[in-house]
Amino acid sequence: MVVAPETSVYAQNSVAIPQRTTLTGTTGAATDKQTVRLTKLRDRALKEIDRRIASLNRLTVRVNNFKKLPSAQKTTYTTKIQTEITSLTTLRAKIVADTDIETLKVDTQFVVTAYRIYAVFIPQIHLLAASDAMLESVEKMTDLSVKLESRIATAKATGNSTTTLEAALAAMKTKITEASTHATSVVTTVSALTPEGYPANKTQLEAARKELRDGRESLRSARENARTIMQGLKTMKTTTGVTPSTGSATPSTATNSAL
Repeated sequence: MVVAPETSVYAQNSVAIPQRTTLTGTTGAATDKQTVRLTKLRDRALKEIDRRIASLNRLTVRVNNFKKLPSAQKTTYTTKIQTEITSLTTLRAKIVADTDIETLKVDTQFVVTAYRIYAVFIPQIHLLAASDAMLESVEKMTDLSVKLESRIATAKATGNSTTTLEAALAAMKTKITEASTHATSVVTTVSALTPEGYPANKTQLEAARKELRDGRESLRSARENARTIMQGLKTMKTTTGVTPSTGSATPSTATNSAL
């Protein structure tokens, strides 16, 4: 009668030992799993940061290549870009040093929320680059219109009827002015945008894109008018002024950089 209770107690004790062993194994597995999660999260964050820094370095080169943007504005943008690069580099170092999963999650979120480069800053520079190229094309087309005007005047002085060509020249000048206005509007619109203003400033980015489309259409029309003038001049008796094959720009090449 005494043996049964002793056996029962022994059995309970023998069960308790493997239970403690199983608990230790589970804790170790959980730790390994958390380490894997930490590593994957860190790797993803570092990849995103490196991608952004590479994009910003390319933007610096692009800004320095702007031809119509004033030097002061170039300096402003390159300074902004360097500030972003420095901030991202600092964040990168912190993420590398993070050992707690919750802290790493918070720092990783900053890559998206505090550094909205792809949402605003990069599109902003791209729009400025397009407007810069458009303004350069406007300058070339303006030079061409001056030369064409001179040749029309020469053709008229030698007895040719230039009414149609004069109308085409007037239309060309109007379209060149429109393109200049659109390009300038892009610069004005996007210059004031900041990543912190996103997504509220999405409408301004879209408005700038529309200005670019309208500007390109105006330049296309100006080129067509220039071609009309050149074709008309070919039939007239004049040997002075600009020929269709000379000049600082031609209708087909004056706006290539803006398109």
